[in-house]
Amino acid sequence: MFKCNKDLKVEHCFTEVAGLKWHWVEAGSGQPVVLIHGLPESWYAWRNQIPALSKHFRLIVPDLKGYGQSDKKDGDYSAPNCSRELLDLFDDIGLESFSLASHDWGTVVGRLIAMNHPNRIRKFIHMSAQVWHYDPALVPHHKLLKDQKVATTVMRDTERFIRGIFSRVTKRGLDSFTEEEIKTTIEEFSRPGTAEAVPRYFRDGVSDDVQAGLRSLPWHKLTMPVLVVQPDSDPLQPLYQFENVAEVIPGCEKLVVIKDSGHFTPAEQPEQVNRVMFEFFLKE
Repeated sequence: MFKCNKDLKVEHCFTEVAGLKWHWVEAGSGQPVVLIHGLPESWYAWRNQIPALSKHFRLIVPDLKGYGQSDKKDGDYSAPNCSRELLDLFDDIGLESFSLASHDWGTVVGRLIAMNHPNRIRKFIHMSAQVWHYDPALVPHHKLLKDQKVATTVMRDTERFIRGIFSRVTKRGLDSFTEEEIKTTIEEFSRPGTAEAVPRYFRDGVSDDVQAGLRSLPWHKLTMPVLVVQPDSDPLQPLYQFENVAEVIPGCEKLVVIKDSGHFTPAEQPEQVNRVMFEFFLKE
């Protein structure tokens, strides 16, 4: 058992599937819920959700390929391939039907699992990822980080990279986190190979026309109950971009706005996020 941050207790698990090494953490028991992190985080992104949700659910919280303690070998880092590989992991550990919550780049991967295997997803919380609208002016780093040399150089300076992101896209800057949380995030992102692996998501997954790519996704397959959860103050994804999500996603019950938060809602407003997740996943 691993313990940190108050009452956070998780079991660290490792396996190899189809030549890829995986790390994930588990906590709790009951109906399974998968939590998928985004950039620049790891399983630790859900540290504020694990204690609350594990009282009622079995949580499975993986490190995405390239992050944390999961595999970092080169290969196909496109969202379709990464979603298939992650589902291979879930198959290997016997995860048949589950609910899903994902954040940022984890949502880019997670929603493809839901789209391609809707019969396996009981409920889906779609967090902090564009749905139908994309403004490249708001996310210039997407194009910049396609240059692998530039991206790796930037990410190797891990402390500057992490603190810079947290400063720019949160509501209260670094005050949104404790120093322990920042240092642990930096430590996880500093694992050997991460700075080389993570840029491959941009190399393989950011097309020249992201808007067209978004609109070509099979949104009609998201027929399970879906919540789209967005903060009120994310400079990367302003709320006006999500006004018509119920028209795009058939199963969308509503757009939930997390108040007084920037991009990293699970850390910035954990009580609001926990309440939304708990109520949605527990509701029959």
